[in-house]
Formats: sequence, C-alpha cells, structure tokens
Amino acid sequence: MRANHVRVKGRSFLGWIVVSPFILVALAIVLIIIGVIFCEANKAYWDYRVSEICKSDGGMEIFEHILVSREGFLQMSKGNFKPKKYSRPNEILYTQRNNTAKRHNLIRITRTEVRFLRISDDKLIARYFHNARMGGDFPTGIAHGSSFSCPEPNAVLQGRKNIFVIMEG
Repeated sequence: MRANHVRVKGRSFLGWIVVSPFILVALAIVLIIIGVIFCEANKAYWDYRVSEICKSDGGMEIFEHILVSREGFLQMSKGNFKPKKYSRPNEILYTQRNNTAKRHNLIRITRTEVRFLRISDDKLIARYFHNARMGGDFPTGIAHGSSFSCPEPNAVLQGRKNIFVIMEG
C-alpha cells in the first residue's frame, strides 16, 4: 500500500524570515524612487509656473530716465542701490522692496517687487519683479536645497544701467 503524501505549496516560516529583509529593502527603494520622481516633477511644475509669471511681469519698467554725467555715473555704486536710510549723499536713487512669499508643501515661492525711487522727491523712476522657487528637493538631510529664479541677474543689471542716460561733454 502506498501512503498519500500531501504537498504543501509556498514557503516555510523560516523561508519568509530569510526573504522578508530583501522584500523590505526592495519596497524601501521603490518608495524612495517614487518620492524622488514626485519631488522632481513638483519642482519642474513650479519652475514652469515661476517662469510664466516672469514672462507676464515684462521685466524692468522704466518710467523716467535720469540724465547723469559720465563721472557722476561712475561715482555711483554701479547700480547696487540701497534703501534710503543707507544711501550715500552722491547717490540719486534708492530702492524699496516688497516681498510676498507662499509655501506649497516643501516649496517656497517668493515674489519681490523692487522699486527705484529718486532720493530728492521720492518719485518712482523704475521697477521690476523678481520671482523665485526655493526648495522642493527630496529630503535627504545632506544636500543643499535647489532654487530657480528669474529674471536673470545680467538682465536686471542691464535694466538698472538703462535707467540712466549719460550726457556727453
């Protein structure tokens, strides 16, 4: 007579104990990859939104040009204007900044309006908007957060120089 053998399919308890760390590591890797992909997609979305806001702002708006001599232009602080209370006597303009910040989870969006005003009569001469995205990276704890901003610093510097018209002679 033959004995009936019952076959058990699957892993034994000891087999699950051996395999479970590998399953947990694989699951952790998958979750990290999904997190990184989500963070990168979120940053790309906000970079696009910030660049669209910059396009709609139109860059530097100059309401009035200021006539200066070449020597007067060179004596100024090369377009790095300060708030009125920190301005030097030979400077013609000062700046006012108005910051607006919004937080979207791990991302901070800022919009700064920079206004250039004449020191003698506080008249608005020019303005521009600076927009930025800060953060949004996958939180590793070891890397510095990324950022994106516009307009480009060279465009802002050129716009500041365009406020002035240098008189010849």
